Amino acid sequence: MANEVVKITDQNGVDHPIKDLAAFPRSEQAVLGAKNFVSAKPESATSDTITFTSNSDGTITANTSAPTTQRAYVRAWRGTLKKGRYIFNGCPSGGNNTTGYYMRFQTPSQQFDDVGNGVEVVIDDNNVAQTWSVYIVFEVAGLTADNLVFKPQIRLASDTDDTYAPYAMTNRELTEEVTDQIFEPQHNPNYDSSLSFRIGDNDSHVIVHKIGKIVVINIHDLVASEAVTLTAWVPLLINLPARAKQIGTGIDYFPGILYKNRNEVITVQIDARQIDGVSYGTTLHPTSNVSLNANDKLFGTIVYVCQ
Repeated sequence: MANEVVKITDQNGVDHPIKDLAAFPRSEQAVLGAKNFVSAKPESATSDTITFTSNSDGTITANTSAPTTQRAYVRAWRGTLKKGRYIFNGCPSGGNNTTGYYMRFQTPSQQFDDVGNGVEVVIDDNNVAQTWSVYIVFEVAGLTADNLVFKPQIRLASDTDDTYAPYAMTNRELTEEVTDQIFEPQHNPNYDSSLSFRIGDNDSHVIVHKIGKIVVINIHDLVASEAVTLTAWVPLLINLPARAKQIGTGIDYFPGILYKNRNEVITVQIDARQIDGVSYGTTLHPTSNVSLNANDKLFGTIVYVCQ
């Protein structure tokens, strides 16, 4: 069977070769989207005089308030791909990577530009470990855009249909969206010498559940082993699942409350913290100093939306 062409014979006895199975196994494609492997979204809403709008179908619309004053661009996707042959396309017709607009697919060492006709990209042993980015670029000053729609798409080279298709989750990704993942909570190591929690009388625990984009932190009767002060803004729990900014407010933290001994309210926040140059990722921390005596208990449930 080595090197033989695999065929399917139809009801009329005609053989139809199956192409590219060896180069790109079906199981590899199943890891990604159904056709388009890019879930595009501009990382910034503006660049120079250009406004980039993310549309519900994954396309991106560019408009200028005045001619561009310099080279302007926005990254619309960042990720990795499996080994295989791909076509990168979706730039509106009329693109030009010297004097106009175009889309670029690149790593720090390679770049492929689509000016409206698509470009082939090969992922092999030399670049499969690299992270790729998709950029929308307006190369020079003096350019304008009036509802110019970019449709970032990376598809298998064996797929000759260049019609744009929005990114679609695979069955595996949809399953992960509703799977209850349990995370082991981590305490701030700065508290290790002065604060530790022991199992109390009522099944004390800290459990972090992530169900899709919903995170639930359940703190149940954690008992302080000695008298200590929890300092305002210093993380108590660290490296939690990352949360998204609250929509429409620009606030990048999530407020919550815990209870000390089930009767005293302690206000806390979920956000990213850095102390003395050390990053603790997404954390839970009090917003004011909290004094704990030996055997005091913390209790509460906090729910937030993560990225």
